[in-house]
Amino acid sequence: MTNKIMNIRSVEDLRKEKQRLQREADLTLTEIKTSINVIKKDGQRLAVNKIVVPGAAVGLSYLGIHKLMNSFKDSKAENSNQSEANASKPGLLTSLLKYLPFIITTGKQMYDDGQLSFLFGEEEE
Repeated sequence: MTNKIMNIRSVEDLRKEKQRLQREADLTLTEIKTSINVIKKDGQRLAVNKIVVPGAAVGLSYLGIHKLMNSFKDSKAENSNQSEANASKPGLLTSLLKYLPFIITTGKQMYDDGQLSFLFGEEEE
């Protein structure tokens, strides 16, 4: 932007100055729209990469540890029938395997969208 002061001496000078100011206003409006679009796009990517993915990882880790700890408590409480109890109740791996298709599909979609690039050292555009 220029802070050029122009001496307006005629109607033609006024018209030229009005056109110049209109061009500057249009350029500024275009820059603002571009900035808003960049903020929206980067904001969503940032939210997913920095909040949702780590939050999901922490949540899944907590659930896995909690389930593992409960299985240890159950095994200590049932020393006499340990083999029967483990055979009748699904283990941690079995519980996690039922979510595997969802995790793979979601992870692939996020990778294709470029939302996991921070994990693989790829440059973001």
